[in-house]
Amino acid sequence: EKLEPEIVLTENNRDVLDQTQANKIESASFALFEGTAAIDEDFHGSRVLYFGFNKPYNVNPLSLYVDADEPEAIEILPESIKLDFEVLTQGRKWRKVVADDLTHGFQRRGYVKLFIDVVPQRSRLFGKELFWLRVSPVADDRQWSPLLKGIYINAAEAEQASSVKQEILGASTGEPKQYFVLSKSPVISNSLVLRVRETLSDDERQELEQAAKDRINKSIHQSEAELTDFQVIETYPDISGEWVFWKQIDSFVAYDGDARVYQLDPASGKVRFGDGKQGKIPPAGSDAIRAISYQSGGGEVGNVDAFAIEELKSSIESVDRVTNPIEATGGVDAPDVDLQLLTAPDRLRHRQQALTPLDIEALAVSWSAEIVRARCIPPYEPDEPIKVFIARRTGERCPKASLAERD
Repeated sequence: EKLEPEIVLTENNRDVLDQTQANKIESASFALFEGTAAIDEDFHGSRVLYFGFNKPYNVNPLSLYVDADEPEAIEILPESIKLDFEVLTQGRKWRKVVADDLTHGFQRRGYVKLFIDVVPQRSRLFGKELFWLRVSPVADDRQWSPLLKGIYINAAEAEQASSVKQEILGASTGEPKQYFVLSKSPVISNSLVLRVRETLSDDERQELEQAAKDRINKSIHQSEAELTDFQVIETYPDISGEWVFWKQIDSFVAYDGDARVYQLDPASGKVRFGDGKQGKIPPAGSDAIRAISYQSGGGEVGNVDAFAIEELKSSIESVDRVTNPIEATGGVDAPDVDLQLLTAPDRLRHRQQALTPLDIEALAVSWSAEIVRARCIPPYEPDEPIKVFIARRTGERCPKASLAERD
């Protein structure tokens, strides 16, 4: 006996359609199995990734963090695969957008920045009404098969640090080679803004302002020069006097007795001034030396597990919540004095520039206290890469280089 089904449903591309009525009409027909081309006219059988967002993502730029599952084996990073990033817009049209891909085509952990200059349109694909993004290799590369643990939107780099503002270091006695200690250490590099209260003549004020303009024009890459509102002479509410900016330096050797400069030991937070012959002595005055701002942090304490960060310390406009989807890495405590003395000859020789295999090995060892030995194998042919092998002391059976270490 012939039996008619009561209900006929087809599921294609994760979308379910009721074909019961069509099944009752003899002249009607419908496809049981449809491929991706049925919902994406531009699909031609190549490998494609589709990402659906429940809200419009037309922020510019849109930052994505790609948590790719990288191979465990020691091998040279595979050749970068160039990807197309396309936004589904009105009329179900895919529009390409400019992308800055640091993941070698989703083959390694890293960031992807998308510069969205079109308006995403909510559309139905795979049974979902979402805002869609399509990613595919520029060439028809069927070997492209990234392994992804996750992709996270609105991603940004974070640094483990606490901010300190308006800390009084003390008063100058007028003696040479005075030093003061910041309340928190270690100090993040280039974060300290130090000012001294001074009584200036008109000529001194004019000379300082002109010198500051010259420094900004010549050294626009420096942190203090990047601040468009930077002033060499500053006043603050509820704080009397004029506060003059003093510059952080590595050595007093190149400076005369009138130079407003100081040295900082980031590990201990010690601030040292000159002797009047090389570096100016701060003028005497009560609480006249201030750390206007600086950041303290770093070290192994910042290497927290994934999702350990759960809340904002202070509110930020348009930010609802934060988290760290991957473990934080790269924090290493300052090396002890014995290790610094051991590596000092290498640092003096290479001056942070690698010209020989020995230089590369020394730079690798000096980068982290966990790296105890490095071996550089130079190429035998012009097109071959330089290979560097490192031995790490981490406590892990099979240590794997973190994103911070590799970069």
